[in-house]
Amino acid sequence: MSNHIEFKKVCPDDDTLYVTKELRINGKNLTTPIKSLGLSSKLVLNDKIKGINEFYKKFSLDENLKKNSIYRVLGSPEKLSDLNYKFNSLVRKTDTNREINLCFIEYDDANYPEKKPLEFILDTAYEYSDITPLPIISNIAQRIDSEEKFAKYMKFLKESLEIIETLNHKPIMGIVPPVQFYIKDIVEFYAKKGIDAFVFDFDGKTPLSMPQVIRSFMRSLKENELLENSFIHSININQGRFNKEANVVGAKDILSFGLGFDSMGERHKPLKGPKEFFEKLKNRKDNRLRLFNKKDYGYYRLGVSEIDEIYPIDSIIKRESFGSENSDLRSLQKNFNLEQTGLEAIRLREIISNQESKEYLSHKTQVKKEDFKKIIKMKKEVSQKHT
Repeated sequence: MSNHIEFKKVCPDDDTLYVTKELRINGKNLTTPIKSLGLSSKLVLNDKIKGINEFYKKFSLDENLKKNSIYRVLGSPEKLSDLNYKFNSLVRKTDTNREINLCFIEYDDANYPEKKPLEFILDTAYEYSDITPLPIISNIAQRIDSEEKFAKYMKFLKESLEIIETLNHKPIMGIVPPVQFYIKDIVEFYAKKGIDAFVFDFDGKTPLSMPQVIRSFMRSLKENELLENSFIHSININQGRFNKEANVVGAKDILSFGLGFDSMGERHKPLKGPKEFFEKLKNRKDNRLRLFNKKDYGYYRLGVSEIDEIYPIDSIIKRESFGSENSDLRSLQKNFNLEQTGLEAIRLREIISNQESKEYLSHKTQVKKEDFKKIIKMKKEVSQKHT
C-alpha cells in the first residue's frame, strides 16, 4: 500500500476549483498552489518560490541511442555511476530537509519495459523522490485506442505498483495520461490502491484546450473523495502560442490552478509541429524574449530594450543582466518566468483563502473571456453527479 500524504488544512474556493492546501509529505511541509522548479545547472532561484523540485530523465530500449539506452546504463557500472552523479548534483542544489523532490522517468519504446528495466526505473524514481512517480510511457495517449490496449496499460501499472510496494516508505504518485475514455478507470484503480498523489501529463497542450479530459479527471477524483484529499501535480503544459501579429498572448499555463491543480511543473517534452516550422524557429534572427507579466497574465514578446515596460520590482534577476553581452538570454528568460509564475502562485494562496479568486481572475486583462467562463463553469460541472 502507498504511504499517505497528511492533509493539515484545505481551503477550497467557493466559485472555482482554485484551492490552497497545507500538506506534509515524507516529513516535509508544502503549501499550494506552487510552481515546481525544473532543476538545471543554469538556474538562479528566488528563495521565496522554493518548495518543490523536479527532474526528468528519458530512457529507451534502443541500444543505438547512447545517451538514453536503458540497457547501456544497466550493463555499465560506469554509466550508472555517471547517472547517479548527475542526479545527486541536482539534489545537492536543493534543501533536502525542506524541499520536495520528484524524479520523473519517461520510457520510450513500442513495448512496455520488461521486469529488470522496470525495476531499475522505479528504484531510480524512488531513490530521488519524496513521492515516487510511476513511469511515463511515451505517446501513451495515442497508443491506448482500444480496450485491449488499455488492458495492457493497466497490467503495466499493476506490475509497477507490485514492484514499488515490495519495499516502500514513501507516497506513490499515479501517472494520469490525457486519455478521455479511460481516465475514470485509471483514477478508480489508484483510489483502490490508496494512492493520494497524482500527476497529469498535458503532453505539450494547454490546459483549456482539453476541457472534457480535465473535467473527467477532476470529476473522477471527486467521486472517489480525492479532489480535496490528494496532491495534484501537472507537467508538460504549453504556455500558449504566439501568432504572427501578436506581441502578447494570454498565459494558458498559470490558469491550470483554476482547474484544480495544486502544483504546476515544467514542460519536458518538446513542442510538436511540422519540421519546417522548427527549422525556421531555430534559424531566425529574432532576439526577442517571451516574458510573463503576472499583473495581467500575459506572455510578452519583447526586445531587450523594451522589457522595462513590464519588468517587476520584485524580481531578484537584475534588469541590467539582460543587456550584458555575455548573457544567455534564453536562460534568463527561463529563470525570470519561473520566478514570476512562482511568485504569482504564492499570491494566489491569499486570494483563495479570502474567497476572491473569481474577482481576481476577472481583472487579468490577458485572460480571454471564454477561458474565464470555462474556469467558472468547470467548478459547477465537476460538482454535478455523473450519469
